[in-house]
Amino acid sequence: MSRLDWQRVQAVQAQRVLPYSCGHCGREVASSVAPNIIIGHIRICPLCSAPTYFTGDRQLPGSIPGRTVNGVPDEVAKLYDEARRSAAAGSFTASVLTCRKILMHVAVEKQVATPGQSFVTYVENLLAAHYLPKGSERWVAYIRGRGNEANHAIVLMSKDDAEALIKLVEMLLALVYELPASVPAPASAPVTGAHTKPQPGVPTGGGAA
Repeated sequence: MSRLDWQRVQAVQAQRVLPYSCGHCGREVASSVAPNIIIGHIRICPLCSAPTYFTGDRQLPGSIPGRTVNGVPDEVAKLYDEARRSAAAGSFTASVLTCRKILMHVAVEKQVATPGQSFVTYVENLLAAHYLPKGSERWVAYIRGRGNEANHAIVLMSKDDAEALIKLVEMLLALVYELPASVPAPASAPVTGAHTKPQPGVPTGGGAA
């Protein structure tokens, strides 16, 4: 993201300096620069120069939940980013449904489920195949139930619902893609028993001269 050239901005008083998580670049920052507006206030990220609007206790865009996971296929990475940014924008139901799509994709790719099965089947099969760690059953059960509500009924998801499912997806992507991709390549094994050509002037026998 290129830096923006903001005009007519003014430094706010020191007591109004506000630390926050930038909803554009995702980093923790603190800004004391804002355009002179009447309602609410805007902070300009000192790292990416993008604006964040504050009014009351509301931040737009909100902080981005989760973290970037490395080694993820492009299409899955884009869906994951979309789910995170939807949650940051307050579109929690859209975020939950996008996370469901990711879980379905991984289950089919890892051949623990087939296309067209229920979301419950995808989650249970991922858990049974140990792509989700032991001990996450209660957490998965909660997310599974809330996910079904979002898919089969008009039920709005909350911020907590979206962030919980993003956390589960983050963990799954790290286990399935990031950790395997980060394993160092094995070192070449030394060649044993190889015959070397005798060098001139170097004794080849084991006895004393």
